[in-house]
Amino acid sequence: MGRADEALSHLELVRKRLTAWEIELRRARALWLLGRDGEALEAAGRAFAIQPARIMAYPAIGAWIQGMPVSREALSAEMEAGVLAPGGD
Repeated sequence: MGRADEALSHLELVRKRLTAWEIELRRARALWLLGRDGEALEAAGRAFAIQPARIMAYPAIGAWIQGMPVSREALSAEMEAGVLAPGGD
């Protein structure tokens, strides 16, 4: 496998991970809006397991995943921002 092939293969893996990140964050938001907080928490945890560095951009969601008290308003705002922004963040 040449260098160009390796680069393309790596890009495909990154694309799949970004897609998975976006899917899980959107799932978390949908479950949150339905009032299914436990399932939303699990989906948010999966999203940040896929892209752990992104947790820094979402302090309220990060605190929620860690079991800290967070206002519903702060969580809603971050979920909206994460889901609606280009690229999922």
